[in-house]
Amino acid sequence: MWSFGCAAFELATGDMLFVPKESNGYGEDEDHLALMMELFRKNAWKGLCFSFGGARSKDYFDRHGDLKRIRRLKYW
Repeated sequence: MWSFGCAAFELATGDMLFVPKESNGYGEDEDHLALMMELFRKNAWKGLCFSFGGARSKDYFDRHGDLKRIRRLKYW
């Protein structure tokens, strides 16, 4: 359902829903995750299985479900 919603948005508007950027301390993948977390807010994000169920989740998330290298999120 999530993928369908993102694709529908991008098809309808012609814009990317999340445009990740690379920084000195983190890569585009981590910024993309941070952008999604900002949209969902912290508690709602932790309720979803994304942060704990992935094969590479330990590369990006700590045991509390927070991003390891991006600490300051601007929630919508």
